[in-house]
Amino acid sequence: MILSLAFIENRMSELKMKVKFNIKTFLNILEYLLIVGLILSSGSEFFSIFHATTTLIVWFVVGIIYFVIAGKKLKKKAFYTASIIVSILFFNLVMHIQYTIDYTFFLAMLLKLFMLLIISNSMTVDRFKKIFTEIMFFEAVISIICFVLITIVKVDVLPYQEEIQVIKQSGNGYDIIYLTPYYTVGALSSGGNYIRNSGIFVESPMHQIFLNLALLFTMEGFSGIGKKKRNMFIIIFVLSIISTRSMGGYLVFMCVIAWYLFCSNRAVSNIRNKLIAFFLAVCFLLYNLMISGTFDRLIYGTGTMITRTNDTLGAFRMSLLHPIIGDGAFNEHHVSAELYGVTTGSNGLMSLLYYYGYPIIALYLIRILYVVKKHFKKNMLWMVLFGILLLTLFVEPIGQYPIYLIFLFGWENGGVINDSLNHSNNSASN
Repeated sequence: MILSLAFIENRMSELKMKVKFNIKTFLNILEYLLIVGLILSSGSEFFSIFHATTTLIVWFVVGIIYFVIAGKKLKKKAFYTASIIVSILFFNLVMHIQYTIDYTFFLAMLLKLFMLLIISNSMTVDRFKKIFTEIMFFEAVISIICFVLITIVKVDVLPYQEEIQVIKQSGNGYDIIYLTPYYTVGALSSGGNYIRNSGIFVESPMHQIFLNLALLFTMEGFSGIGKKKRNMFIIIFVLSIISTRSMGGYLVFMCVIAWYLFCSNRAVSNIRNKLIAFFLAVCFLLYNLMISGTFDRLIYGTGTMITRTNDTLGAFRMSLLHPIIGDGAFNEHHVSAELYGVTTGSNGLMSLLYYYGYPIIALYLIRILYVVKKHFKKNMLWMVLFGILLLTLFVEPIGQYPIYLIFLFGWENGGVINDSLNHSNNSASN
């Protein structure tokens, strides 16, 4: 009888361990899906532009399931941060309530903030870097393959490719976007297929932001990444960044390389070797800029360079119309941007100043600086990362995307899986 009871207890203990292991595995999967949702909701052409509602709902459902199963309470700091951000959004909405309000956009922002609250409340910064980098490695590999097929092999149509008709940004006529769920192929207005690697994103300058962040996280290192894996990741990310042919991307890339050579734990010890490596990297990128025609656009004031310049100057003048409270982020009544020479709204910082006003955006940048300095203070990484975020905000309207807003929240000191479940396992074993 005693032996039977002992056998039953052992079997029950084994069953509990298996259940907890399965829960841990399931939570691991959900964490990856949470970061996939963050990336897809931050500028993916297929998911965040043309299937935004479905993407956001699925992301939200995953977040709810994760939050319930993980069973971790919200930390006061995370809750206060979210409350302050939501209060600012409500203030911005109320101050412009006399105009027609886009409540759909407002609700979408609240749902995204809730998802970021779950992520920041549940993951360590190391866990976030690991998952984000591994997902972007997978995306980078696919994008390189598609880029080669389109630009070198001259494949006409990729599997599952769609053609979507959209209104041109100028409002005059229509354009056709060619895209797949895994790669943005091109647009009719651009002559068909893009000659720059946009990955899953709207355009290559948006793609480079994610690639450079992943490269920086890889060079800094995170748990579970060995030398071979790190080198493989670096090679793929570098090739992907080069294929974007984005001048802003190259500038950010040079900042990352400079930090890696001069400041990181793996910095080259010999100053001569540092300078040689940095010089070769600069020469290679300058050559790529010349053959891609970027210098011609810069010198002769054509293409995207003149567009970005006009967007910056025009949006700055617009931001001075209501410098204190802004012109409203959620109302549909705005000054015609074309009157000020703004055609694409490419300068994200100026757009934020126009929507929210100078005081709010000053607090916005100070908060991001604080979070970056807190979580990335080692080896002067915070200076490089904040500079990268600021530079990308100048060249892309990314300031209200989840990938940028996550830096308002920060990350927890301990993750759900590392803390709660491990504690439970230890208790069960004892």
